[in-house]
Amino acid sequence: MKHRDTRWKQNKTRWLLVVLLGVMVGLLAACGGGDDDTDTDDTEPAGDETPALAPTPTDESPPAAPTPTLNPDLRPAAPRSLPRPEGDPAEFAPPATVGDFQLQPATQGRPTAPTGLRAEYRAGDLVAYLNVYYFDTPETARDNVYFSLNQPSVDRAAGMLYYDLENTAAAFGMAPLNRAQGSIATWSHYHWFFKVQTTGDLDSVNAFLDAFPY
Repeated sequence: MKHRDTRWKQNKTRWLLVVLLGVMVGLLAACGGGDDDTDTDDTEPAGDETPALAPTPTDESPPAAPTPTLNPDLRPAAPRSLPRPEGDPAEFAPPATVGDFQLQPATQGRPTAPTGLRAEYRAGDLVAYLNVYYFDTPETARDNVYFSLNQPSVDRAAGMLYYDLENTAAAFGMAPLNRAQGSIATWSHYHWFFKVQTTGDLDSVNAFLDAFPY
């Protein structure tokens, strides 16, 4: 009888060891499986982000049938038709002089970056701030022109805008800002978007546009 008790205790010990060993193997397998999932992740990486819209436009999509002009009597006959910048858009450099305006040493960014290129010009007491973007599509560049001139800071009643849904190649507009804060002009040419804001009236904007090569 004593011999049977001894064998039973030995078998019980072996059974407990087998159970414990099985539990340990299961835990190790679970840990190893988590590592395998990490190493073999087939999720595709996110692509490059599309450059953000210009600083003044909203993130909303353009309306299906936007008002074609801010003031019908001031609608330009056509958009600007000057050449586009040549070469790699990421390497675009603003001209050192634009008429009487001189480029200041504070240029930042590049047209293909999310915040675009920002440059400052001065002509005496006048200051002109230039923004340049290169967007993925001509439609995006064109629609930014519309949005830029439909902001609360813009005196829309005195502004002018050439915007046509059938014309993806170009748009153009200009307007004074409210509270005598200056004036802006904005235009697109295919993928390119330009905006200049001066501290003066529309004559100062026109002086900049007359000498700007794009």
